[in-house]
Amino acid sequence: MNLKDFERYQANRDWFNRFFQDVKHLMDMIAERLSDQYTLSSPPFYYPKENFTPSIPAYLIMGMNNELSSLQTYAVFDPEMVADNGLFDPQPSLIFVRFPDASKALYVKEYGSSVIRILDIDEVTNT
Repeated sequence: MNLKDFERYQANRDWFNRFFQDVKHLMDMIAERLSDQYTLSSPPFYYPKENFTPSIPAYLIMGMNNELSSLQTYAVFDPEMVADNGLFDPQPSLIFVRFPDASKALYVKEYGSSVIRILDIDEVTNT
């Protein structure tokens, strides 16, 4: 790799690292603001991991819960994950999903991603 390509690679890598640090900082600020109503789940964050590197995850989820409900905060990076039906714009987004099961704050397929993708919620949660 020549010096110019290497410098461009480093600049891009640094930009992406700062971007994801900023997203994590934003999620931490949300958790702090909601700390009187919700606590972070354990583990508090999840993102899908690909079998190849480097890769950008489709989303980052932060799970929080209290005794009555869970709150999922999604940072959606893949615009194809968001349903294009007028409810959500297919673009990178922050999406909050609250549901009445306090024990499943990081259950992605059964809850938040079903809402984001606009799947049949009753069908998904009953399986």
